[in-house]
Amino acid sequence: MILKFHFSGLNWRIIKVIIALLIVAFIIAAIAISYHPTTDQSTQKPSPEPTLLSTPSASPTSPLSTPTLSPSPHATITLIITDTETSKFVDNASVLIDGKDVGTTMQNGELQSGNIEYGKHILSIIPYYEQYTVEQNITVSGDVTLPISINMPNAVFEAKVEVKLDYVAFRELGRVRITLTNTGQVASQNTIALIFVYLEDNLDTPVTNKTIDFGNVEADGQPITKEIAGIDSFVWPTVERVVVVIVDSWKYIPENNQVITQRAVPLWFTAEIIDHTYAYLNEHPEINGTVAKIILTR
Repeated sequence: MILKFHFSGLNWRIIKVIIALLIVAFIIAAIAISYHPTTDQSTQKPSPEPTLLSTPSASPTSPLSTPTLSPSPHATITLIITDTETSKFVDNASVLIDGKDVGTTMQNGELQSGNIEYGKHILSIIPYYEQYTVEQNITVSGDVTLPISINMPNAVFEAKVEVKLDYVAFRELGRVRITLTNTGQVASQNTIALIFVYLEDNLDTPVTNKTIDFGNVEADGQPITKEIAGIDSFVWPTVERVVVVIVDSWKYIPENNQVITQRAVPLWFTAEIIDHTYAYLNEHPEINGTVAKIILTR
């Protein structure tokens, strides 16, 4: 069978337009393929991930953050301050640690200070009269009680005793002159000179006793002379022994029971002198002090 198509003029023009459109579409597709070639996914290497710059996180040493420091360890120290010579408590003394005032000692010589950093420190102790400063190095590694012994300054006495006799109306009257010098570091306090007179034929008990008040003797090395006259216990022709005892109220003055004499006397007599001295002080509490010097003359 032979098929025959009959195209009219209009149908032929439509067919040419379609053919032209197909050709244009083919050309566009070819161009598109040439600009986007296909790649084998099995051999294609993955493109590297982009490297991102991260902002550094805040750290204790980062300048962008506030540093957080661990607090240094601290401790509480308790000081108990005593005098080396007398073992008495040093009260009312100012205490500095590394130059910072931390308070004053109480009557029992104690001072407690907290919040002291661990490590080495310079301890300064200033007595209340502020004439000198004691410094000591300490190491703090925890709560601790530190006994501190310091040499407190003292009055130091040099004494010269002169005994003279006055004869009045066939009577023998004694005169005792005492020259006292303070060569120490501080002024004395309420210094009293006790005078005991013994007779040579009876050294067991003094026949009389007298006192001379020197007050406060400044530590300037200047001698002070005082005397007491008209002592009627001197009896001619008996030989007298005169004892002078220096008593001072300065708290830290060391007790001195050594009898100073230029004459040979029995040891029991020096012991008697010491016993009589303390018996007298016990009977006279108004004389409140420490025996600083004992001198036997004549």
